[in-house]
Amino acid sequence: FDDPVYILFTSGTTGKPKAIVQGFGVHLNHLKETVLHCDLKKNDVCFVYTNAAWMLWHWMTATLAIGLTLVLYDGSPAPGGDWSTLWRVCEREGVTYFGCGAKLLDATQAAAVSRKALIPKLPQLRLITSTGSPLSIKGAAWVNQQFLDSRPRLSSLCGGTELNGCLAIGCPILPVFENELQCPPLGMDVAVLNDRGHRVRNSLGELCCFTPSPSMPVFFWGDNEGKRYTSAYFERFSPSIWAHGDLAEQSSRSGFFVRGRSDATLNPGGVRLGTSEYYELLAAHFASDIMDSVVVDVQNVGVVLFVVLSKLSHGPVPTELVKAVKRKLKEQLSPKHVPRHIVRVTQIPLNQNMKKMEVLVKRICNDRPREEWSDMLDNLFDKSAIEDFLTWAKDQRRTPSARL
Repeated sequence: FDDPVYILFTSGTTGKPKAIVQGFGVHLNHLKETVLHCDLKKNDVCFVYTNAAWMLWHWMTATLAIGLTLVLYDGSPAPGGDWSTLWRVCEREGVTYFGCGAKLLDATQAAAVSRKALIPKLPQLRLITSTGSPLSIKGAAWVNQQFLDSRPRLSSLCGGTELNGCLAIGCPILPVFENELQCPPLGMDVAVLNDRGHRVRNSLGELCCFTPSPSMPVFFWGDNEGKRYTSAYFERFSPSIWAHGDLAEQSSRSGFFVRGRSDATLNPGGVRLGTSEYYELLAAHFASDIMDSVVVDVQNVGVVLFVVLSKLSHGPVPTELVKAVKRKLKEQLSPKHVPRHIVRVTQIPLNQNMKKMEVLVKRICNDRPREEWSDMLDNLFDKSAIEDFLTWAKDQRRTPSARL
């Protein structure tokens, strides 16, 4: 397993991308996940929408070892704004397994609800996987409603480039519960630890693994002494515990809820809050008003929610919308979740895989030195996306009273 196979670069959402040298064991891990957890077979037709720079590309191409048929697509997921495009490819090619990022499912749901896209029913479809970020409750509900004829299993995955695989995954013989990742992968002792390093259930903590995986990195390229590898994953609790960097909860059923990145965690009044809770609530109750959002904790200010509004008007977020969002957060989550400010921006910084770059936003808004976040800029999908946040941080410096 120590023979290098290829180098993968992490997405760069939390800093300079890591050059991960993967060993031969990664192929064994891919087969475990695709054959046993996804239940893929020789007669399946597999279509995973991904680019070649994402670990999903390697995960997808590994399915050729099963002998199934692979569908490749090169281009925008919604050319000309048509979010039915990929689903029509599924219909034409007889796809039985479709995989994508959660944001694609959420975007398709929004287009379908507004009748901007006519999505085929796909009676042959038996599995849909979602990854990259937590899938919204509305997105999951739409999948279940849209494909009533085939009733495909909707399986959310959580893992990373570092493992080229999963830490939480689906299972064909277990029930699927709303917004919950079904189980840890076979052969991996995955748990959620609190700040004292104790396993906890139904409580926020760090997503960790106690057992080695055949797809663990052999080393980081250029990290000759292993210092960056060790500091990235093994310093949080113990040299024998892999801390993945995700904030999560483990249910009494042994499934998982992923609440966001640990380094993007909000901490108002010493209470840890996951960012995904905000995104789920906004998608469920304010989808017609708010297109996208990012929430960060700013020192001496508190929680700040930045939103992209659906309407193309100018000016701040309407007062009535601010009140409605704060009221809903207080009622459905807690008073601690209510942001100090709700600020309008033109777009949210995303990386090349369409993941929100929360850590970048957090460092800019906390007025951290540029050298602490400049490495992340190379992976921005649109570099102009940070302009509104730079302006907001500059205004905070100029008018300290705005922090009060």
